[in-house]
Amino acid sequence: MDEQKQARIIGMAMVRGLIGIEAVKEAACAGQQGLLETLLERGLLDEIDVEVLQGIAENPLRQPSRPSNVQAAALNSSVTPDSAPDAIGLWRDLDDGLEDGKEVRESFTLPCWKDYQDLRYVAEGGLGRIFAAFDSSLKRTVALKFLRRDDPELVRRFVLEAQHQARVEHPNICKVFEVGEWKGQAYIAMQFIQGETLETAAARMSLAEKIETMEIVAEAMNAAHRQGLIHRDIKPANIMIEQIEGENPKPYVLDFGLAKGVEASGLTLQGMVIGTMHYMAPEQAMGQFDKIGRRTDVYGLGATLFKLITGRLLFQGTDSLDGVRRTVEEDPESLRTWVPGLSRDL
Repeated sequence: MDEQKQARIIGMAMVRGLIGIEAVKEAACAGQQGLLETLLERGLLDEIDVEVLQGIAENPLRQPSRPSNVQAAALNSSVTPDSAPDAIGLWRDLDDGLEDGKEVRESFTLPCWKDYQDLRYVAEGGLGRIFAAFDSSLKRTVALKFLRRDDPELVRRFVLEAQHQARVEHPNICKVFEVGEWKGQAYIAMQFIQGETLETAAARMSLAEKIETMEIVAEAMNAAHRQGLIHRDIKPANIMIEQIEGENPKPYVLDFGLAKGVEASGLTLQGMVIGTMHYMAPEQAMGQFDKIGRRTDVYGLGATLFKLITGRLLFQGTDSLDGVRRTVEEDPESLRTWVPGLSRDL
């Protein structure tokens, strides 16, 4: 089997959540044999996986055509969440000497998947992996999100995420174009945002820009609340900043995977903490889901603004258990403790 075919199989394994970026990188670093052979030897893939993936990779619905230079440039843009590895950085590392560099780079690209062309790995989060792709029917670049694991409950949450996000019409909430399943793989096609997370962008933003950004995000969340939707995971990593030359930074709220709607209540086990520590309201940290409402997101907005202004988390240096205790029992420190000259109006 030639290297390009192996790379496509590995790429499809990533799309279907069978292997992750770290597994590919470690196998490439081993450098003793072919990448696919190494993954098989380590038990990360088996022969049945390879046979199925090869069939998918070799029988797309149609052959892709190349996008324009502008579209190709968009596909090369990285929108990597802070918690995810930097795919562009990985490719650069591979260029610097890994024996299987070319094969690994090709693993992060697929010529087509369903009606989408020229997929390029971008990032991964808690529930899924994201690829940039060209939508040949509507002639635009989209972000394709694939579920990482074959778990019916996660698939259900995955679909609900798309439904929740799609029903909110606001210019600062990432648009959902399509949700579905193809060859057994659930996916969401979303608006592709060229930019970076607020966590990363904040270092180059002025205080006024940070405040204006959070004002816009608050208005977007108000639109979601008017639809009866509570996000439950507002944090800098779930806010993307689009940078357009000559314009102010434009924020977008992402990832409604933990969102609570009327029909979503059955997805959450009572007492199970869902969210991100340091940004969770007390009722959320305690698993009191019957008390979660708009104010829960307001707390997340406040915790995010605190981080932007001070550069610190609300309860810096605490582990998860201590973080829960302090969230419930203590008030956060004053902003002016860390930024003495801060306006009292703010």
